[in-house]
Amino acid sequence: MTEILAPAGDLISLKAAIASGADAVYLGLSAFNARIKAENFTADNIAETTRYCHLFGVKVYVAVNISVKESEIPEVEKLISACSDAKVDAFIVSDLAVLDIAKKLAPSVRLHASTQFGICNAEGAKFAESVGFSRVVLSREATLEEIRRIREETSLEIEYFVHGALCVAFSGKCLMSSFINGGSGNRGRCLQPCRLQYTEKYTGKTGYLLSTSDLCLIDKLKELADAGVSSFKIEGRLRRPEYVFKTVSTYKKVIDSGFIVDENDVKILQSAYNRGNFTQGYSFDDTDKILSTTTQGNIGVSAGRITETFKDGFVKTDRISDFKKGQGYKLLDEKGKEVSGGIITEVRNGLIFVPDGKKGYEIRITSDNTYSFKEKKIPVDIRFGIDARGVLSAVFGTNNASVEISRKLDKATGRPLDYETVKSALTKTGDGVFIAKNVEGSLSGDFFAPRSTLNELRRKALSELEEEILKNYNFNEKRDYFDRSIIKKPLKYNNLVAVELQNKAQLSDYLLKNSDIIVYFPDDFTVKTVKDFLNACGSLSEKVFLKLPVNARENDVKIIENIIEQTKAEGLYADNPYVVYLAKKYNLKLFAGAGLNVYNEKCLSYFEPDYFLASPELTRSESEKLDSAFIFAYGYLPLMNLSHCVSKLVSGRGCEKCAYTSKGFAYSDRKGYEFRIYRNRIKNCYFTLYNSKIHDISSKVCDTSFNLYLNMLQCDGEKSAKILSDFKNGRVVDVAERTNGHFVKGVL
Repeated sequence: MTEILAPAGDLISLKAAIASGADAVYLGLSAFNARIKAENFTADNIAETTRYCHLFGVKVYVAVNISVKESEIPEVEKLISACSDAKVDAFIVSDLAVLDIAKKLAPSVRLHASTQFGICNAEGAKFAESVGFSRVVLSREATLEEIRRIREETSLEIEYFVHGALCVAFSGKCLMSSFINGGSGNRGRCLQPCRLQYTEKYTGKTGYLLSTSDLCLIDKLKELADAGVSSFKIEGRLRRPEYVFKTVSTYKKVIDSGFIVDENDVKILQSAYNRGNFTQGYSFDDTDKILSTTTQGNIGVSAGRITETFKDGFVKTDRISDFKKGQGYKLLDEKGKEVSGGIITEVRNGLIFVPDGKKGYEIRITSDNTYSFKEKKIPVDIRFGIDARGVLSAVFGTNNASVEISRKLDKATGRPLDYETVKSALTKTGDGVFIAKNVEGSLSGDFFAPRSTLNELRRKALSELEEEILKNYNFNEKRDYFDRSIIKKPLKYNNLVAVELQNKAQLSDYLLKNSDIIVYFPDDFTVKTVKDFLNACGSLSEKVFLKLPVNARENDVKIIENIIEQTKAEGLYADNPYVVYLAKKYNLKLFAGAGLNVYNEKCLSYFEPDYFLASPELTRSESEKLDSAFIFAYGYLPLMNLSHCVSKLVSGRGCEKCAYTSKGFAYSDRKGYEFRIYRNRIKNCYFTLYNSKIHDISSKVCDTSFNLYLNMLQCDGEKSAKILSDFKNGRVVDVAERTNGHFVKGVL
């Protein structure tokens, strides 16, 4: 069965999802979910909410998909227990501590790996399956090829985003908002600095260079289903009920019609919300269609171009459109660049009042105040009768449940009950979930009961009918998983120093002898580059960990495995679960990196690393609770990983005339801060955007026993040695403009 999975940011949106035909909804509670700004639900009402959904056969998936601090684990346990008691269908999880808690406190609830967990290939999926997930919500960067292979090589259900906002950072794992504004995306508080304008330093290109178009795969559903997707997910827990109703009902219509899409379907989706004229994502579109560099926010549906303007501010368009007062609009110039927007306040004889309109500008309608939806009800057939003995009996039935009630009535001393009175009382369903459909009955003799008695019988019948429906609710059978007996490696070490390098020119005798770990992140992943680096390290190559990109497609993984086999690399640095899988497969040492976002001790039991880097979002005291943690102490911190081609975006040149050079690219924001972007290439190219300031806490760790991680990006061999020496000898590094990051204040 193909599932339509709808967002529910509040109760109205949830009812809109059910009314429009959703098979399942996903929602968050008031804490520990990635859309903390939504109204959300609570531990007090989740049982009632789940019951309501189950009455309509709709499944409830609860998102507990943020990183969890050690101090928060007791609160997470309460949340998981409340949801388990409410009989939710699944938890959507990104932190393995939550997975561990759910296994113990909610063993009957299925576990879905959140898109923030970063599953982008079969290797990552196999790791997810091994730790207990029954479904993976794939990263939006996963392509059809990866989907097919996951379907072939695992027993996992595959959930895939088909509509809604598309995060520019790989799998939504981003530190940009966290380090610029203090609102952590990993904690559900992203403030979206990616949606602002930037200017590229070397090409001069200006625009919304990090703002993606909204995803729309309405005409790709069959291909996705054939590849192995069983759940089509619609993003939008922060959007209006109108959006939920229009998107879900449109996708439902297309699926029910055998994947037939017509032009009006796309227009309906555009009218719901449309940032950037939609993209079909990484499987089907190129960079120029994934990013929306000229417009930002909803641009709705085109209503034509202005052909004539009038002195009183009214304009005429080249298209007959049914304009209405109160509609939102946006103006784009001849090049498609956003000019302005507002609300239509006056309509006159087909003309609309748009005082800033100019001839040639395009008008797009962004909202419609005429929207409404009708709450879904469960139709009930009612048969009733009063026999000669004065027994009133009634059967209330739906398509999958029925109940019968009866009551002995008194002989009438005055006016007896008539048919319409009994019918009216038994069919008065009010604001409940039921609505009377087919009603028939017959009366014998003269009997009487007060209206209150008839109402009581109806309420009792409908209450029992709800229970019968819930008894028949089809819970997905929980799959058995291989619950490993985990033996946690004793992580007992301190005062170690790890350095990250990108080429062998950064090596020096001092660095080789005085660093404990070397993390090598090559610009180009080939057997030769890795062999050359390991050879340059000589007998100390055993301390080298090869850092792999966060994203790796099918053909990249083949190259990586060949490199591992040919170079005899002894350790891997992991920013993604697929690397954890490869380390275990080849029996290599494992360094759990920043991309795994280690917030707590529990997740280490599943990753089983030899070394690990605590999340850069943790404070000093929070990091100290993680025994033997490395902390990011120096360097340009990676803020986001990009799977589109930055080179093509800013230069307009494709692979055959690639514009990338060793100096990379640089995006400047409106305050003049410069964010460097560098490429790592396997078969495919991936880009990393780094913070504008050097992360340096040398003044904060002189008297500590922390293990230190130093990123030597943009440092030559001499400078790398000097920085290492400063840290080893307790000196403050000479940095022009530094940031302490979250080491002191942390994130909410």
